[in-house]
Amino acid sequence: MDEMRRDEALTILRKLLPDLKTGFGVEALYLFGSTARDEATPQSDVDVLIAFEPEAHPTLFDLARIRHLLATALEAETDLVMQDAISPQLKEQILREAIHAA
Repeated sequence: MDEMRRDEALTILRKLLPDLKTGFGVEALYLFGSTARDEATPQSDVDVLIAFEPEAHPTLFDLARIRHLLATALEAETDLVMQDAISPQLKEQILREAIHAA
């Protein structure tokens, strides 16, 4: 598979958000990492930062389903990071390069 371009990934994430909001309480999706920088290679995964509505309480099963839905739609391995669970060591870098997709 060819590398995922930033614009393609953002378009796909925007299309998915309404269903993710309804089904899981997803508030926003952000693209970060090599795809956000438009530096992805065919071996790159797609890094997605996810924010949930305050009343949402996603389970591990929910997160696995969301990751699977994203990976299927993006046709690429996908890493999912919850906004309120970013490791302090990576938080600054992730937030600096994150692009609000939807």
